[in-house]
Amino acid sequence: MKLSHFLVPMFVVLTGCSADHAASAERAGQNNEVQARGAESRLYIEERFNGAAFNKLWSLAGFKKEIYEKDKIEAFADFPGHGPALRYYIPQGVDEVTPAQVALEGDRDFLRVCGKKNIDEFYAEWSEYFADGHDFADCGQKILRATYWNEGEPLGHELTFAVLDDNSRIQLFLFHPQGLSDGSGLDVGLDYRASMPTGRWVSFGVWCRLNTPGESDGFARVYMDGKPIITRTQMSLRGKDPRGWNVFWIGGNHSNSAPTAQASHRYIDDILLYSTKPR
Repeated sequence: MKLSHFLVPMFVVLTGCSADHAASAERAGQNNEVQARGAESRLYIEERFNGAAFNKLWSLAGFKKEIYEKDKIEAFADFPGHGPALRYYIPQGVDEVTPAQVALEGDRDFLRVCGKKNIDEFYAEWSEYFADGHDFADCGQKILRATYWNEGEPLGHELTFAVLDDNSRIQLFLFHPQGLSDGSGLDVGLDYRASMPTGRWVSFGVWCRLNTPGESDGFARVYMDGKPIITRTQMSLRGKDPRGWNVFWIGGNHSNSAPTAQASHRYIDDILLYSTKPR
């Protein structure tokens, strides 16, 4: 299902542009010029949630209004000792919910922001805070996804970063229906057998490059607090498929097998989406 099909009715989409966001757009333009001079990394989007607003470069960005209003919760937080952040609020008594998300979606918006209808490589960096005692999902908490979707076309490569099984492991999941070099399906979960830290801010980075069609030269890497925790190289991630990603989001759904026993707060900040990992 196309991302906007479930985002539009669920979410309040805020489009106010603060001075910080105007500066972000200006920096993005400057990065375009730098790339033209041969730089290797281009900043596509910067999101700091300053001014309790979303960057207007996103296709869709918002929160599920009825959840926040019912429990009198603010979607944006001034986090002590940190500053502005997006509050991802999971109420008590739900088993499946996507309370907040930011997304870049579709050929047109990728062309507008990235200069291409779909991209073969990206590096995303952001910060997460899960409070001590957070009620983690026993199925999974999706955090980041990149995929390809156009109506009427076969699904392309899908990358999902998630915390699974009551916070027993962190996983980068890679999928493509014909992603392996022999044309068979790619369906692999790369696990980091450790829990998501709680009670502190944690920085993450995901860097992935799709293979040259027909070759096995793709890679996927995940960093936590600047250190690599998942690395896989020399991969066929899309087989002979020439299409890259045209959907990217951070937020994701909280999937539990039973209603949550308590409300929980997750915080997201410092989102940077690049063409490749900066040096």
